[in-house]
Amino acid sequence: MVLKSVLGKDVKITEFAEAIIQRTKEWFSDIQEIRDYGDPAGNQVKDTSEKTTVQVLNSYKIYPKTRRSSPTQRIEIIAKKLSTLIEGVPSLLVDINCRDIIDGFEGGYKYPETNSGKSVKDNPLDDGYYIHLFDALGYMADNLFFLQGTAKGSSRINRVIRAVNWRKRFK
Repeated sequence: MVLKSVLGKDVKITEFAEAIIQRTKEWFSDIQEIRDYGDPAGNQVKDTSEKTTVQVLNSYKIYPKTRRSSPTQRIEIIAKKLSTLIEGVPSLLVDINCRDIIDGFEGGYKYPETNSGKSVKDNPLDDGYYIHLFDALGYMADNLFFLQGTAKGSSRINRVIRAVNWRKRFK
């Protein structure tokens, strides 16, 4: 279940980390286990910073697990979860208040079109908005589920999963 989503824009990763920690405490104060997932690019050293994004997040006790995967793999996992029904209910649910995620599913997150108006099924459109939300959702899904749609690891309910996509979003 996607219960909450937060999208930072033109914010430093340190400020975003602080905001996420605060919101996690507010929204999920009784949760004992938090797992973080993110973009493997966060491990790359940049000439604009002495630390990688993951190192900065680690200093806030946020330890994102990263794994290389293609956008196609991540999209296929999410599509499988949406199309797999458990007692008539999709195995991926999104809270009604997560309008940005819902709007993405309803057409905001899409493939680019060619000059003839047909979609190109390569990589989703980098629109600067939905791409970040769905990349984060994809990193989480890729780490939690096999492509076949079965869960990896524990099925405990008392945990919060935070997926972070920091590519091109932070100063």
